Amino acid sequence: MATFPALEPATRQWTLGRYPVTLQPAWGAQPLAFIHGLAAAGHSLRLSYQLLTATEAALIRSHYHGQRGSLLPFDLPPIIWQRHTSPTGPVPPSVQWRYQDEPSEEHRSGSLIDLSVSLLSVL
Repeated sequence: MATFPALEPATRQWTLGRYPVTLQPAWGAQPLAFIHGLAAAGHSLRLSYQLLTATEAALIRSHYHGQRGSLLPFDLPPIIWQRHTSPTGPVPPSVQWRYQDEPSEEHRSGSLIDLSVSLLSVL
């Protein structure tokens, strides 16, 4: 299984997934809730990197291509959640990720690159 490059992001933004629950209307009562699983799904994560070298940016680009874009899931290294209260962040350690979109780049002077990556969780 592939692992995302071990580069610490400058910022992380995430949304927690939702639990698989459906509400069924009930005649003369409150709707009934049915849970279809015990784990939340659909977490999203946006990683932003600032002032990466061309070599560091190439690591992320080649990983994206190695995963065939959003086709193949991968693990995140612990450095992604560094300085967070949990070593795996706000998601369970069993969660894998896929690219939501291709990495977005902004080229700076001095061959430095600002790069952001959007990921979606896979159970």
